[in-house]
Amino acid sequence: MSARLILRLPATPGEPFDWALVSPAEGVLMEGRGDSVGGLAEGTVIDCVVALIPADLMHLRHVSIPARSERAAQQAAPFAIEEYLAAPLDTQLIACGLPDGANQRWVAALDSGLAGAWRALAERVGIRPVHAVSEAMLLSPGEDALACAFIDGRIIWRSRSGAGGLAGGAPDAVSDLVLPALAGAVSAQTISLSGGHASHHAALDGYPVRHGPALDVYQAAAALDLATLKAAPAVLGPRLAASADWAAVLQPWARAAALALTAGALALATVAAEGVWLSREAQRFEAASLAAFTAAFPDVRRVVNPRVQLEQRLREMDVASGGGDSFLALTSALAGVVSDAPHIDITAVRFQADRAELSVAARYRDFADFEALRSAGEAAGLQLEDAGARQGADGVDGEFIVRWRE
Repeated sequence: MSARLILRLPATPGEPFDWALVSPAEGVLMEGRGDSVGGLAEGTVIDCVVALIPADLMHLRHVSIPARSERAAQQAAPFAIEEYLAAPLDTQLIACGLPDGANQRWVAALDSGLAGAWRALAERVGIRPVHAVSEAMLLSPGEDALACAFIDGRIIWRSRSGAGGLAGGAPDAVSDLVLPALAGAVSAQTISLSGGHASHHAALDGYPVRHGPALDVYQAAAALDLATLKAAPAVLGPRLAASADWAAVLQPWARAAALALTAGALALATVAAEGVWLSREAQRFEAASLAAFTAAFPDVRRVVNPRVQLEQRLREMDVASGGGDSFLALTSALAGVVSDAPHIDITAVRFQADRAELSVAARYRDFADFEALRSAGEAAGLQLEDAGARQGADGVDGEFIVRWRE
């Protein structure tokens, strides 16, 4: 057996509330009043909870909000309803529902403190999903019509028209003033009135009124279609409107998550400690290499990079001993660089042993090719120095010097 749990949220936080377990087919199965719901029949399947908000405590308006996303619609909602509110925006919770086929949404505004108290009450009941709707949404006016009803000492109303609609409520004490003003404001072609007494009927004298029996709140709430409930603004928060309480579902995994975080923190600490050790070892090796280079070449006053300076000294020694190896090393390095530059054609190479450098003549498409070759040479440890270039009809004829970088 499936049913809906209907909660009638109290106007004053902390007061007892009425509730009923209602089946659309069988009517009220159980009902009660208090600060909790208890004693539900075993085996009862509750499809959802419908939390009814007193209509006079929530302003509802059906408006068009052209937005590309739900987030953008929520951000625009306060501006769509601000001019209709008597309370400051910073005291209100404003939420918008899902769009219908005409891209119109219900936008709701209610006191933030009340919303928080009702949210706590719904969480205490502990059944999901919870759909919070105004009592005025229990009314079902036709197109270009106004529906009114009297419940629990207040009048509630809802109107529908092609341009939008509104829903709300007011204390019964002012209903004689509210009814004619409301009928005139919405320009309704027909007005349905549920309950009420002679003064209410007299207040609508001259309007096309259709009288009906008193509104059965529980039965009307149980009959609300699921699409209407889901399209209503989630004034109690989207988490309660979800079919599952993921916080409760994930709670058993909290300890595992904490252990995983601890293990991750220990792993990071280990990596950090290893990094510190490797840094110290690198510093120690660098100090040892500086000491060895200084001992081998006491004439060098400034040691910046022992490896590069050692290679430079070796090249100098190679030049002093004849330079054959230096020529081969330079030409081999240049050949490796030129092999990756298809637009460079080497036309002549001359080696100057006394300066350990190559004088190269080449042809290339434009000056950018030489700059690319220069950058590639620097990456390979070579220094390419432009020695002149001449723009020709079919490219550039240039000369440049190649030596090892110091």
